[in-house]
Amino acid sequence: MKRITERDRILTVAERWDAQYSINIEGVPPRPNTSLASGDTARQISERLHKLNLKKVKASTVNKVIGNDSWTRVLCEECEKDVEQVVALYGSWSDTAIEICESCLNLAKRVIQGKVQ
Repeated sequence: MKRITERDRILTVAERWDAQYSINIEGVPPRPNTSLASGDTARQISERLHKLNLKKVKASTVNKVIGNDSWTRVLCEECEKDVEQVVALYGSWSDTAIEICESCLNLAKRVIQGKVQ
């Protein structure tokens, strides 16, 4: 289990962006010149992200650099609401996770206890 907040998303955005577009990943053919909807290339956006102080920058600034909020938002996969934080639950035989908010975790607990269906 791991707690994830908006700041966690921001702190890893440049690394995740580079992985998505195979920028600076050893042994993987890069796609840095991929043209995006904004007209910028993936490399141009990567360079802008790496120039930001990710410890202090606001999500709105990151969103403006990228062109959308999908890289900084925290979304519960159960209720599909934007939330302040989620817990990532990893399966024991899987490297994938499901991210769930506190409300949904509390509801899951009540379901397990037989208090709701």
